[in-house]
Amino acid sequence: MDWEDIDCLFEKLPTKFFGECIKFKAGLREWRKNMNIPLVRDASTLSASSRILEWLEKISDDLNAAKSSRDSSPVLQPTYDNCMDSRSLTHLLKGTVKGQLVLHFQQKNGFLDAKQQNTLCHCVIENYIGRRKKLTYGEMQKWANIICDVFPKENPETYFLARKYGKKNPTGKLFSRWTNADKTNYKNFSTDRTTTASPAALSSDKYYEKKCWLQNNCTPWEQVIDYWKETSGQRIIDIHNASSLSCIFSEWPRYKDFRGYELVEIDFATLYPGKENMLFLKLEKFYKEILKIFDRDIKDRVSRELFLKYLHIDNISNECKYCISTILLHALLQPLRLNKDKKPTIADAQTDFVTLVATRNDIQPTIIELKNQFAVRKEKLQPRIIVVGSDWSSISEFYVFCDGLQWKCTTYMKCVDCIIKLSYVYKIEYSQRSKQVWAFLEQYFFELKSEEFSSVANLLSKLN
Repeated sequence: MDWEDIDCLFEKLPTKFFGECIKFKAGLREWRKNMNIPLVRDASTLSASSRILEWLEKISDDLNAAKSSRDSSPVLQPTYDNCMDSRSLTHLLKGTVKGQLVLHFQQKNGFLDAKQQNTLCHCVIENYIGRRKKLTYGEMQKWANIICDVFPKENPETYFLARKYGKKNPTGKLFSRWTNADKTNYKNFSTDRTTTASPAALSSDKYYEKKCWLQNNCTPWEQVIDYWKETSGQRIIDIHNASSLSCIFSEWPRYKDFRGYELVEIDFATLYPGKENMLFLKLEKFYKEILKIFDRDIKDRVSRELFLKYLHIDNISNECKYCISTILLHALLQPLRLNKDKKPTIADAQTDFVTLVATRNDIQPTIIELKNQFAVRKEKLQPRIIVVGSDWSSISEFYVFCDGLQWKCTTYMKCVDCIIKLSYVYKIEYSQRSKQVWAFLEQYFFELKSEEFSSVANLLSKLN
């Protein structure tokens, strides 16, 4: 069969089969080539279609040659886990929700605040721990310089500074975070324990579809939970771009449901995977150790009387002993000066941390009174715990209040847990009067640090 025979065969068919003719010729050529059968043809009679076929064949041969060359050569893929440059840092941050928030904060404001600096260090350190890799001082110095390449207004000494003149340990946020991170048995960590993984992103249409459903439905709760988890990563970024808490609650009204704290827990777990249950895992150990420190270090008379009255008896409930313990922390971590004219007392800070009311009916009047007091002082009422009981030894109901939110929690420490988590999810500050105690609790239980306090570091060293 020659080319002209093929043309005669196909010319009786509609023109739409022209492509099939080309493919048939190519197949015939390939078959004859494999069978070592020459294809008889005369150059003077070559049709236009056959010349096209030869052109296509040449392209095909070139592509096959290129593919063979590529397959026989090793392909170097970027290994961001092992690289230390600005590109690998950016890739690391983009791969986590909290890292994306750091990048967005920088893009929006042109700098990083203390909280974003700490989050940035968390991302770097958790990446090392997750990969079961030790971070050396030399690598800390390199990361400090790389951070300044990505975030030009940063100072490398903020992140790592080698000490001179005989002092042993360096300083800086990277060193501090690495030293204080929980690396217990980190060599045995599974490589699947990816604490920096970001949930799969939904398409814009799917995200807004589920968001619309969540805005208009509160049941079934299992469906709310499922949709909440699916939208968590994108929602956190939206929340951190919101102008106020009221805007957040307007866009995401399920936060205000009576089980809204469960939704905050989902978002917190997205930001800090693996940390959501840390408070309750460490709680009993904390209580046993802190009692020794209370007995030795509390000097404030009223606080010492509270300690001796309630924490030296055996028949006190867990809720009461944990509540009183958090109150007594203010005697060790005394409130800071609000301004040059005002320094709260220990009693002020204790009342600011948790408020005791006699009955459930007293809750709303107490909230209204507190709002009025703060309005007169031109201060914002921050998240607050209210407990119900005749005195500290008989508390039985536990509530969290935050700018319109009102959650009833099952235990007192659940209230503490909720406030720390909502502080990170909503990016709101703790009350100024009790800020050091909140800073201690978040560092001890969750290994998170929103602010540096020397007194907090001192107490942590005693407990550790």
